[in-house]
Amino acid sequence: MIKFIGSFDTAESLPKAGIREYAFVGRSNVGKSSLLNALVGQRIARTSNTPGRTQTINLFEWSECACPPHRGGLSGEAGLGGASSSKIIKSENNNLNLKPPPLGCFAATPPLKGGDATECANKKIILADLPGYGYARASKEELDKWAARLEKYLLHRAQLERLFILVDSRHGLKESDRDMMNFCDAHAIRYQIILTKLDKIPKSEIKNRESETEAEVAKRGAACARVISTSAEKKIGIEELKNEIIKPI
Repeated sequence: MIKFIGSFDTAESLPKAGIREYAFVGRSNVGKSSLLNALVGQRIARTSNTPGRTQTINLFEWSECACPPHRGGLSGEAGLGGASSSKIIKSENNNLNLKPPPLGCFAATPPLKGGDATECANKKIILADLPGYGYARASKEELDKWAARLEKYLLHRAQLERLFILVDSRHGLKESDRDMMNFCDAHAIRYQIILTKLDKIPKSEIKNRESETEAEVAKRGAACARVISTSAEKKIGIEELKNEIIKPI
């Protein structure tokens, strides 16, 4: 069961939640909306051929049980503040050059508990659809605004369990993807790489793309070692991705 919580222009306006959150981000036109729709089995995110369509933080409550949508645990302001120390969105020719700490991909923490928590409530999670990055046609002012919003979300969203960084398998990792990875490594934000649009490349190239991506990820401090290859259109890797999210619940 899926429930739309809302779209938020700023990280400060996000509702509080005692529920684990899994966020999805990637370069513009990476296929994020299609992947989210395939993951939950219905259309929750608007797909478009126009890059940069997602410009707000969109939250969805997702549950594999048959209970009614959770109506508690989301309230008030997120209480965020403070400026981040570095920019995520940079040109394709520049790196952040931040040294990642030795973190590794840790196992998920036990379900959150509270005085009025129920077993059903612990089976719910939040999916966050984040604005894309690397959209060259946007103005510098727009890029800076999106970057600041994304940084605040990543630095201050306490319930964020994992960030899924989506990478187009046709192109592999780009410098803007590496900028995002550098930022996460430097700030101890756990993330995992998801290759998208696997059906768009020749089968003979799949292994090479997966191997080169895994080799780069293996050098990263905050990254999960396993790279998941997916195709929203052919439903490849969707169950594997779902298990990454549902299993810890």
